[in-house]
Amino acid sequence: MKKIKKIKICPLCREKKFKVLAVLDKEQVERCKNCGLVFLNPQIINKKGDEYEPLNLDLLFNYLSLIRKKQYKKDLFQLKHFIKKGQLLDVGCSQGWFLKEASKAGFKTIGIEPSKKVIKWAQKNNPKVKIIPGELNKKQFKKTSFDVVTAWSVLEHTIDPKEMLRIISYYLKPGGILALRIPNFESLAPKLIFFTNKLKIPLAKKALRDLYQCLFVYKHFFHFSPSTIKEMLNQTGFKILYEMFENSLNPQLLSKRAAVSRTTDFHWANNKLMFLIIKFVYKTAQVINKQDEMVVIAKKTN
Repeated sequence: MKKIKKIKICPLCREKKFKVLAVLDKEQVERCKNCGLVFLNPQIINKKGDEYEPLNLDLLFNYLSLIRKKQYKKDLFQLKHFIKKGQLLDVGCSQGWFLKEASKAGFKTIGIEPSKKVIKWAQKNNPKVKIIPGELNKKQFKKTSFDVVTAWSVLEHTIDPKEMLRIISYYLKPGGILALRIPNFESLAPKLIFFTNKLKIPLAKKALRDLYQCLFVYKHFFHFSPSTIKEMLNQTGFKILYEMFENSLNPQLLSKRAAVSRTTDFHWANNKLMFLIIKFVYKTAQVINKQDEMVVIAKKTN
C-alpha cells in the first residue's frame, strides 16, 4: 500500500510557488521560490513492509561501519562540549553504534528505530539498552524526559520534519540539546548532479536515485541547506550552537556501496571515469567547505 502526499504549501514559509529542479518517475524535486526548501513532490510513501528489505544488511553495515563509527566518535566529542551527561534519546538509532558510544561516555541511553530488521542489530550491540520499535510520536515518553536527543541521518527521511522537531522539543527538558546530521543541498555534489540531470546525462539520474535517494526505496523527502534548517529550528524553538560540514561519501569505498542494494543498479559508480569525477568533486568540496552533510547541534529555547 502506498500513501501519496502532495505538497501545495511550503511547510517552512507557506509559499505556494515552487521551482522544479528535476523530473523523476512519479515525483519531482522542487524548491520553494521564497525560502529555498527542497523536497520531493508528491511524496510517495510505501507503507507496506520494511524499508530495509531491499538491502543486504551485512554488506550495508560493513560499508557504513567504515564511515559512521568514526563520525559518531567525532559527533560525541562535539556533543560533550555542550552536555556532559544525562538522559539521551537516539531517534532512528539504526544498528546502535552511536548508542554504544554514548553509553560508554556516561549517558543513560534509549533508542527508537522503525525497522524491525535493524532493531535486532541495535539490540545486539546494546544488550542492556531499551530500544523501542516504531516511529517517534508523543505517546512514547513523558514530557521533558530527556536532556539530549540525537537524530543522525533521520530528518530528511520524514514526511513532516517540522512535526518531528516539535515532538523532539516536547521530549526535551528546558535548555536541552538536539543533535542532527542532515544532507546539505547547498554543497557541491548535489549542485553538479542536478545540473547534469538537466542536461539529460543518464548517469546523473542514477546518482539522484542512489546517492541522494530521490528514487531510492528509503527516500530523502527533504533536502536542507544551512539557511533552511536554521529557520526550521527557529520555528520549532531551537537555536543553533554549532554546525560542521563533512562528506557523506568516501569515493574509495564506492565498490562496497555498490554491493549493498538488491534492487538498484549502483554499478555505474564502478565506472573508472565516474570514480575519478566523484573523487575530484568530493575532494574539491572538502577544500572549499561545500561538503554534502551538515552536523548541527542546537539548544531548546522555549
